[in-house]
Amino acid sequence: MNRSLLQLESLELYREDHLIFTDISFRIESGDHLVIRGQNGSGKTSLIRTICGLTQADKGLILWNEISIDQSLINYYEQLAYLGHKNGLIPELTLNENINYGLHEADRVEQDQVVKGFRLEGLRHSLIQNLSNGESRKTALSKVISSKKPLWVLDEPYANLDSDSISYLNNCIGEHINKGGIVITSTNRNDTIETKTTELLMGST
Repeated sequence: MNRSLLQLESLELYREDHLIFTDISFRIESGDHLVIRGQNGSGKTSLIRTICGLTQADKGLILWNEISIDQSLINYYEQLAYLGHKNGLIPELTLNENINYGLHEADRVEQDQVVKGFRLEGLRHSLIQNLSNGESRKTALSKVISSKKPLWVLDEPYANLDSDSISYLNNCIGEHINKGGIVITSTNRNDTIETKTTELLMGST
């Protein structure tokens, strides 16, 4: 995996006249796991969406490999795997159909391993609309993990996961950063994430 670098420089965001966050700056590169921590309403999701180019900051810059993402958004998206609060799955399709969409044939073996890791093998032909919240979340995470994208941005990925699934996800994150990937995780969990290399604490505004 090629070396990668993500930089935020003095990012600021307002919603109408309400300040969401200000002066957010950091630099993370291959092998880093940034944990964005804070309670609900602290601006974590707004920052995640801004990092992903889904919300436009009022001030500041986001650079991927020293190029503003505004100048090369398509290239940035080719490197980015994003998981938001919503799972981004099609309810009328099966688990298999959802996770296979856009996946290269060469990645199917790794995908099979992830499906087994999350204990979803018996649900491959089940419609997403018939799955539990936890099963749907694990399906969405399987898509990210199988994507081969160097940058994973995960908004509250532990929501609706059981303890075994949390452990498996943390193992996958560890393997990804050991291979030179970058992970950004937002969470309101207070326990320590062992793969964390840096932390950003968001304050309630």
